[in-house]
Parts: sequence; C-alpha cells; structure tokens
Amino acid sequence: MAIYRIDGNRLVRRQEAELIWIEPWGKNSLRVRATYMDRMDGEDWALLPQEELEAQIVINGQEASITN
Repeated sequence: MAIYRIDGNRLVRRQEAELIWIEPWGKNSLRVRATYMDRMDGEDWALLPQEELEAQIVINGQEASITN
C-alpha cells in the first residue's frame, strides 16, 4: 500500500522499499527522483538549479497529484 505525504513543496510516495520524490523544477516541469534506499541521496545531481515555484499538491486516500 502506498503512503503519500507532502514535504514542503514536494510530493513524497513510499511503497514498501521504494521512495519517490516529485517536485517542481522549472516552469511547467517536474523533477522525479526514486530510490530503494531508506532515504534519498543528499547529493543534488541536477544539471540546472531548482527555480522557486509553488506546486499544487492534492492527496486523496490512495491517489495523489501534483501540478506545476
């Protein structure tokens, strides 16, 4: 069963051993990161810096959406 939560401006999904982060990264774009580790790697491997954008995140039970 997937567990969704909001972490700042990021949608986080955890299901069993998988962790996924989805966050706004630029106008009309999202950055998706995934891992099977306990936590996300702290290193920022992005080629471009993150822009300051506000995403709209909705969690409704076992469904979630993020709009940028």
